Formats: sequence, structure tokens, C-alpha cells
Amino acid sequence: MFENVPMGKDIEQWKDASVVSEVERWIIMMGVGYFSAAEGIVGDNILHVVREMVTAPELKLVLGRHAHEENIHADSLVYMISSLGL
Repeated sequence: MFENVPMGKDIEQWKDASVVSEVERWIIMMGVGYFSAAEGIVGDNILHVVREMVTAPELKLVLGRHAHEENIHADSLVYMISSLGL
């Protein structure tokens, strides 16, 4: 179940240069950007590469669950990106 997390205080701090410096803002944007890309790559590889090579149904289920968790991470990052206006 997806739950919206109130980010009002985070957005307020993000916009205030006395709270988050330009260097800190750059570091955060690079980290969020890196993880956004990485989650997609991992999820795609689990589903379209690794899962296709596995034959045991039990392992296919585990890999499907792993891909689902990667999607949750990606959705969380998209929520942060859209909330902060990145």
C-alpha cells in the first residue's frame, strides 16, 4: 500500500539556502539521481535477465518479490523528486 508521507517541512528546508547549502543540495541531487537510476537497472535486470535464467519456481517467486521491492524504492525516489521539484 502506498502512503503519502508529508514532506512540507522538507520542502521548506530545501528552499531555504540557510538550511541546505548549494553544495549539500548538489550532493543530495546526485545521490537521489544515482539511486533513481540504479533501482531501475536492478529491477529490470532481476526481471528480464536473472529471472529468465532461473528454473526453480521458488526462486522465480523470490526474484519477483525482489523486483517488487526495487519498484517500491523507485516509487519512493520519484515521490521525493516530485515533492522537492527536482
